[in-house]
Amino acid sequence: MGIFSRRDKDGYDKDGYDKDGYDKDGYDKEGYDKSAPGYDRDGYNRRCFNVDEIHKVTGTKFDEDGYDKRGYDKDGYNKKGINKKGFNKKLGDYILGYGYDEDGYRDGVDRQGYDKNGFDRDGIHKVTGTMFDEHGKVREFYQFGFDKGAKLCSKCGTMFPRMWEKCSKCGKSSMHSIGD
Repeated sequence: MGIFSRRDKDGYDKDGYDKDGYDKDGYDKEGYDKSAPGYDRDGYNRRCFNVDEIHKVTGTKFDEDGYDKRGYDKDGYNKKGINKKGFNKKLGDYILGYGYDEDGYRDGVDRQGYDKNGFDRDGIHKVTGTMFDEHGKVREFYQFGFDKGAKLCSKCGTMFPRMWEKCSKCGKSSMHSIGD
């Protein structure tokens, strides 16, 4: 250390804090622990929640205002009335979209244009990039509620319940079960 240094030989300033703002015991001026960032000497964060997400005052998962460690109430909404998915209950819509329901769908598709099973309007799956999902099923399998015995025409790809033996679209009788 030079003549003009404002720190002692151990690197602490006149108030007893190092260059990072921690004292010799590892706590900052507000009492937060260096080894457990964001938690004070008693194990609580600035919003009074511990690592188990229990509030210091209420002894529950919710603070005095009814919000959890992440700022959501028992119904999953923050103080602005917005849930984790971005749905605004006051407006009855998503923040960035118009006419989407609470699950994020409008007219059966999400903001990216995929249905709940991951297919777009053309029947292409968002993960595989084909007309089949990761389980080998096509969009119609989910849309029309076919069971595991549903049949897929090997010629034209049309699906039929297992009781049908012949494709009514192309007439081909060679069909196989989904997943075969």
